[in-house]
Amino acid sequence: MTKVVVLMGGNLGNVIQTFILTQRELQKFGNIVEGSSIYSSKAWGMEEDTPDFYNQAIVLETSLSPELLLKSLLEVERNFGRKRNNEAGYSSRELDLDIIFYGNKIIKTNVLEIPHPQMHLRNFTLEPLVEVIPQFIHPVLGKTIKELSKSSPDQEKVTKC
Repeated sequence: MTKVVVLMGGNLGNVIQTFILTQRELQKFGNIVEGSSIYSSKAWGMEEDTPDFYNQAIVLETSLSPELLLKSLLEVERNFGRKRNNEAGYSSRELDLDIIFYGNKIIKTNVLEIPHPQMHLRNFTLEPLVEVIPQFIHPVLGKTIKELSKSSPDQEKVTKC
């Protein structure tokens, strides 16, 4: 079993209820070890009037390979109404599931990059991670999550719900 960190996000519909139901789905892929509080923040990289986003970090122990886990997470997103488009930029969504870490593995393929390449630049990712894995050392950057949070260039405020 490998400890994996998945970040849930969303800003459409009843996001809190979606997160609860998504956790039930994630339990099909392994054991949820821990979950952060839910955090809200302004929509990162989007229009000013876009609804706020909610995020929660989940630590999951799984025996699924990174590729199979990604495939499974994309299916969960689709089941909750997520429609991915190939256009550049960000869009509102019912559910977004990102693999932030897969143990200490470093993976870079044309469909999957772990650790998530922009996680250290986004407070909406860092704040939930600080709550559940503050001393975890980023396998590429060599800093703890707490250190990355303190040095984050992101100025956006993230609020615990």
